[in-house]
Amino acid sequence: MNLDELQSLVDMVQNSQLREITLKQGDRRLTIRRDPLRGTMQTVGDIESLSDASMSGSQDLVAIEPDSQTVSYHDVTAPYVGIFCHLRPMVGMGSRITNGQTLCTIQSMDIHNEVVVDVDGQVIDIHVDDNQPVEFGQILYSIEVNSSPDV
Repeated sequence: MNLDELQSLVDMVQNSQLREITLKQGDRRLTIRRDPLRGTMQTVGDIESLSDASMSGSQDLVAIEPDSQTVSYHDVTAPYVGIFCHLRPMVGMGSRITNGQTLCTIQSMDIHNEVVVDVDGQVIDIHVDDNQPVEFGQILYSIEVNSSPDV
C-alpha cells in the first residue's frame, strides 16, 4: 500500500458517513477512525508493516457503518473558575459514566467543588490536564451518549 492509496482511504472515511475503516492482512491491521467532534482522523496500526511487499497477499477491507442507535454527544463544562483536579481513580478516556456520577473537582478558594455529569455514556475526550486552571464554561469532557431509537 502506498501513500496515495492510504490517502484515498482517509478521504473515503472523511467524506462519508463511515466512522472507521480497517484494512487487515493476516495478523496485521490498520484502522482509520474519524473523530466526530473534531472532524479529525486517527490511524491505528503500523503503516510501515502494510507496505507494498506485505500487502501482496489476501486483504480484507472492513467498513464499520454508524451504529443503528442514535449517537449524540454531550460536553461537560466547568461550572466554576478554578483548578481542575482528577478524581482517584481517574475517569479516563473510554470510561463508562452514569448520570449523577462525579467526574472531577474544581478547586476554588481552597474548596473542592464536585463536577457531576447529567447523562449516561462514555468519555471520548478529556480537554484539560490535572492541576490546570479552568474558566467558567470551558469544556472539560466530551461524552458519547447512546440512546436506542424508539420502537
